[in-house]
Amino acid sequence: MKLINSLFSVFIIFLFVSGCSGIDQKPGLVSSIQIIDFGQFKVEEVRRDQSENKGMGGVRISKNQKLLSSGVTFPIELGTNFGFRYKIIGIPSDGEKDITIKIIYPSKGIHNPKTGKTSNSYQSTKYMKFNRTYFHSYYFRHKWETVPGLWTFQVLVDGKIRAEKEFQLASVLTANQ
Repeated sequence: MKLINSLFSVFIIFLFVSGCSGIDQKPGLVSSIQIIDFGQFKVEEVRRDQSENKGMGGVRISKNQKLLSSGVTFPIELGTNFGFRYKIIGIPSDGEKDITIKIIYPSKGIHNPKTGKTSNSYQSTKYMKFNRTYFHSYYFRHKWETVPGLWTFQVLVDGKIRAEKEFQLASVLTANQ
């Protein structure tokens, strides 16, 4: 009887843990990451998520991304929004997987004067569905973010870089400089 009670307890714990971990998820195998387009974009901001990347001012959640100009080299100005759209190709076609997005800032990093924090990169991991288009970009909202140099966007699967796009941003000279 003790054995049956123990097995029943283990079964109940298994059901509880399975329910909490999202048993409806369909884990899969990523075969490739396809970069669809890249460059400067115009986006419609839906909201800002302050819980992510707190020291650097949060993350913009956007929709209706429109590619303004394709390329990897352009001037750095307030209001510039640059990045890329990509698709995760995997098996099964309706599968999902933890995908990590990483943005590596130029070598001197970005220093937020409000928080006193300097960051060399941003990273976020999310469970993403296969065969959907995703968008990641960086938007210069504050002067202190406009650091010229090499900006690198990476898509990682299981800790390995599966797609990468580098952007070279240059300072804009004005009449006052």
